[in-house]
Amino acid sequence: MVFELIFEVMSQMQQINSVFLIVIFLIFIILAYKLFQTMIKAVIVGVIAAAFPFIANYFGFSVPITLNSILWFAITGVILYLAYSFISGGVKIVKIVLTPFRWLFRKKEKKK
Repeated sequence: MVFELIFEVMSQMQQINSVFLIVIFLIFIILAYKLFQTMIKAVIVGVIAAAFPFIANYFGFSVPITLNSILWFAITGVILYLAYSFISGGVKIVKIVLTPFRWLFRKKEKKK
């Protein structure tokens, strides 16, 4: 009788672990996909930023076209994009977290 109870509890724990593992796997897939999207966008921004010295010279600005300047613009563009993405994601998370408080503390409209 005691062993049956132990086996029953163990089988329930195994089912809970399976569901928990599936949830963690789905979260991992979503995060990996979002990270992949962000990295692809960062590469695109880096290529566009690397083209800036060429475009600036076309419009008459005196920007040297050297490997150092091209790399500097590309790396700066990628860093700025990643900072923007990080801050934008943080703002979205804060908005989601604070939504229940917004509902709780909203002002009720006065009836005329």
